[in-house]
Amino acid sequence: MKITRALKVTAKEFFDYIEHAIVTDLKHNEIIVEDNNDFKLHSGFNYKKIIRSKNRKNDLAVEVHVDKFEKYRKYKSRFISIQGESTICYEIEEDNGEIVVHYEEEFVKSDKKQTFLEKVFAPKVGKNRKKDLRNRLLVLERDIIRRRSQT
Repeated sequence: MKITRALKVTAKEFFDYIEHAIVTDLKHNEIIVEDNNDFKLHSGFNYKKIIRSKNRKNDLAVEVHVDKFEKYRKYKSRFISIQGESTICYEIEEDNGEIVVHYEEEFVKSDKKQTFLEKVFAPKVGKNRKKDLRNRLLVLERDIIRRRSQT
């Protein structure tokens, strides 16, 4: 699924936000230590994490592969689990202090059975899924603008 959306933030602000979210996830999953401020995300970086479920019976081990990280231009990652492989990609074009975000995601399941993730996200298909993704980008934009005003 692909969407394109103009945001009133800079490419630097957008990628700093993405990178900060990933570093926070790495610290939360104890992949890097809390006081490590020297870590730099880069293409080819891989790690493993556990996505926790409410009852812990359905915890999901995931391998994350950062396929492309061109700061201020492109971020592409794959998330591989026993349920399948999910790919996300953000590509950025700058336009007079704003950006145009081209977002793409794809999920290929590992077998024909309906997976846990499909059961959870089944209602969000087609137009509803696109609307959800557009709204997620708007929330990202609002968070970045809020952070901008706090510094």
